[in-house]
Amino acid sequence: MSKEFFSLGYLFAVLLGITSPNAWSETPAQDIVPVPTVTRLVKLFTQLEHDIITSLKNNDKPMLSSLVDDRFEMQVASQSKEPVPMSAWLDKSLAESSLYQYEISNMSVYDYGGTAIVSFNWQAFSPKKDSSVSPGVFIVDVWKKERPGWKLAIRFAEGLQKSGERFPGYAPAEETIEKKY
Repeated sequence: MSKEFFSLGYLFAVLLGITSPNAWSETPAQDIVPVPTVTRLVKLFTQLEHDIITSLKNNDKPMLSSLVDDRFEMQVASQSKEPVPMSAWLDKSLAESSLYQYEISNMSVYDYGGTAIVSFNWQAFSPKKDSSVSPGVFIVDVWKKERPGWKLAIRFAEGLQKSGERFPGYAPAEETIEKKY
């Protein structure tokens, strides 16, 4: 008898849940807030990139030396013959760091054990009142694992610009031409 009573009680609770008005109500589309999810490594390297920006903004050279390798250099795609050495990168970065923003997006991380390749878009500069917003920068950072954490070894960078250029392995999507009848 108690087993039968439990089964009926359970069935009643399930039916009550199914038929309750809240069970079938839909959330309006405008009330749905997308929650971005990131991997553990994307979260880690986003924080490390923010730490670099913060240490530049605060002129915190000890913090920078804990994040950036002594042999660091930056390679800019449009100036591929002339890598930017650590000292020149540091001087220029510290001089303009007050303009830096923390807006990093579209990050991906490829973990190869002691090396991580991190790519992202960076809206690097605050917009000036008298000019338009810069298109941002595409960055590929190579990080190497050292005790107790990671150090930035090399940075590849180029400005994000819309172009229709083709290169091996990539062709831009063809634009749709709107027909007018």
